[in-house]
Amino acid sequence: MIDFHAHILPGADHGSKNIETSLKQVSLAKRAGISTIVATPHFYMNSDSVEKFVERRDKAYNELTNALKESNIEMNIIKASEVTLEVDLFNIKDFAPLCIDNTNYMLLEMPMDLNWTPWHYSAVDELVAIGIEPIIAHINRYPTFYLNKLLEKDVLFQVNVEALRHFSSRLKILKKFNNGYVNLIGSDVHSFSMDIYSDFKKFSLRYPKIFEESNRNAKRILNIK
Repeated sequence: MIDFHAHILPGADHGSKNIETSLKQVSLAKRAGISTIVATPHFYMNSDSVEKFVERRDKAYNELTNALKESNIEMNIIKASEVTLEVDLFNIKDFAPLCIDNTNYMLLEMPMDLNWTPWHYSAVDELVAIGIEPIIAHINRYPTFYLNKLLEKDVLFQVNVEALRHFSSRLKILKKFNNGYVNLIGSDVHSFSMDIYSDFKKFSLRYPKIFEESNRNAKRILNIK
């Protein structure tokens, strides 16, 4: 299986504070049946630069992949980011470093703490117009009113496996998968939520069709055969 959204790179953001935490996260993912993890540390334009972010992320990636080799833990880690949609974001001249490695797909986080305006929807269109393929992160966390307007757009949508824990949100997500609105599943694991991988395994057995669809979509995006 493929975990399409995870904060596992040590020191890259608040997802993992050190290599010991990252190794534990990866070990739990492997135990859950995951063979590829898309590493998506947060990128905030208002407090970071692309250059500093990439340097920090790549250093953390190298530290983790080297530690995995030393520990004889097999896991395919793919560099990416989780980019928060902000007005200043369009000051960036080259979005390639923020995209999933060797693709033009970018995991995009919509605002969590303010009302979405027409600008937010047009900004998604602008990213598409310049050649970026947005993947809207953890859609289970957004108000339905705002999300429904996004579902009309030609973009991909990622859901956190946590949405399958509760009856009401589970029904909504299963319906969206069946209607072709949801495309990818991720753990969104942090150091404080590593138990999510037990859910990843449990729900992949309970709802194999949606996990199979997520894996097919992920393999296509990541060029994995």
